Amino acid sequence: MKATSRLLLARRFLFRTLFVTAFAVSFAVHAAETSPVKKDKPTVAEKVPAKLPYFARVGSDTISIEDYAKTLQDAMKEKYFHGKIPEKELQEFRRQVGDKMINDVLYLQEAKRRGIVPDKDDVAKRIQQLERKKKNDTYWQEHKDQMLKAARQELESKSILKQLEKAVRTSAVPSDPQIQEFYKSNADKFTAPERVKVHMILIKVDPSSTSQEWENAAKLASDLVAKLRKGENFEELARIHSGDDSAAAGGDMGYIHKGMLGSEAAAVLEKMKIGDLSEPVYLLEGIAVFRLDDRENARLNEFQRVDDTAKDLLQKDLADKAWKNLTETLRKKTQIEINQALFSAS
Repeated sequence: MKATSRLLLARRFLFRTLFVTAFAVSFAVHAAETSPVKKDKPTVAEKVPAKLPYFARVGSDTISIEDYAKTLQDAMKEKYFHGKIPEKELQEFRRQVGDKMINDVLYLQEAKRRGIVPDKDDVAKRIQQLERKKKNDTYWQEHKDQMLKAARQELESKSILKQLEKAVRTSAVPSDPQIQEFYKSNADKFTAPERVKVHMILIKVDPSSTSQEWENAAKLASDLVAKLRKGENFEELARIHSGDDSAAAGGDMGYIHKGMLGSEAAAVLEKMKIGDLSEPVYLLEGIAVFRLDDRENARLNEFQRVDDTAKDLLQKDLADKAWKNLTETLRKKTQIEINQALFSAS
């Protein structure tokens, strides 16, 4: 290996060591505030340990300072790659990372009690993909055995966690009475919003056009309104002047939800009666003229039409609650201790 390459490898090792040492104390201190275990305030001597053996103890398992620091570093790179992190937000983020690590340990313990093991075929497949991806990575190849061991452990843990979550979530199967009750209690989720049937003539104007071009479009729209009020055919004028896709159909847009046309058009249509013709309406795309042909009020869909949707929504709700309940139960029944000695002497 060239001297330059050896120097780069040495620098990488040095950086990682320094990062773990520097980040371990400052980041773990903030996460310690979330510990459910209450202790007396430590003495100054207790606050400055000779070594930092752990970040947290979760039942019979331990999360090391090094693991916490590395996980936090990776999470920060992923979420805050764009720049400096506000201190208040950073403190909360540190806590969230610590909580997630603790939860993952709790889940792995629960999976072990349930006899869940990694999907060996899936892990092997991902290991092969990783080796292909890293075949030209000098650092990775120099430490291949160590890297593969760590990668395999991580992939096996992820496989176990995935299976546990799937087992918990799929166990929440709603009954027919529950689905019907969910439908009745959440009518807004199954209500078709009001919709209107309209014809439109759109005089297209580019948003960056000059004020004179907008004035010209407004004058043309006003002239068209005058012609329409005198009895000229809306469909014919739409085919000639409209720049909307509906022009070929004489401006017929069919039934649409009012919000689809933007807030300005929705406000105008709200005040119109069936058969009314609007004055010119300024839109982002240009200036429009509307004719309201019909209005359908919001209506609750019959249960038979949305029963599958209701079942899916309820099942998701129950699955989320089942997973949340498992997490809360595990945290309550397991002794969790975050290293209080990591606090500063202040």
